[in-house]
Amino acid sequence: SGREILNLNDMKPNIALIDWANDHTLGLFDLEAQFRALSIRHMAVAKDRSIAFGCQYQGDPNDLPPLVGTVDAGGKVVLFDMPEVELMGMANYVGSMSLDKAEEIVAATSPQGGSVALWNRKSGTFLTRERMSDVCGVAALGEAHDFLLTSGNDGVRRLIAGAETLPRISNDRLQNWIWDNHLLP
Repeated sequence: SGREILNLNDMKPNIALIDWANDHTLGLFDLEAQFRALSIRHMAVAKDRSIAFGCQYQGDPNDLPPLVGTVDAGGKVVLFDMPEVELMGMANYVGSMSLDKAEEIVAATSPQGGSVALWNRKSGTFLTRERMSDVCGVAALGEAHDFLLTSGNDGVRRLIAGAETLPRISNDRLQNWIWDNHLLP
């Protein structure tokens, strides 16, 4: 069936916490029924055991559901808001997720939307959306609020929360490669 979606009407997106050593489910956290067409794809786990997650929307492309959220250590699921024009720039698709080194900021990339968006992890407040063609890889850099970004056709850049530009990493050799979906620090 290739990439054909086979179970759209039966989707029940959730995050399951599993104790793999003892083959035991610790918790199952469902999204509300109205978000059943959100496919949870990517996660970043904080030291406090909260989980930031990103989704791809499998419903009507004209819908604009939230795409990023968190599950806190107590199991509370929160989907993050963002202004509609910014959400449109995500093209209903999150390609990768990361937390910054301080675990204060959630970053979500959208290669389809050519965007990377940032939120405050604790409050869920939307911070910014920056443009970068085909951006998907994202990883925390050594400084709080800094991220490394990779693209299939726009090289390697640095995102500093609050800055107005995405400077290229100066190593020209890095710019010559085509970067795929995910990135580890």
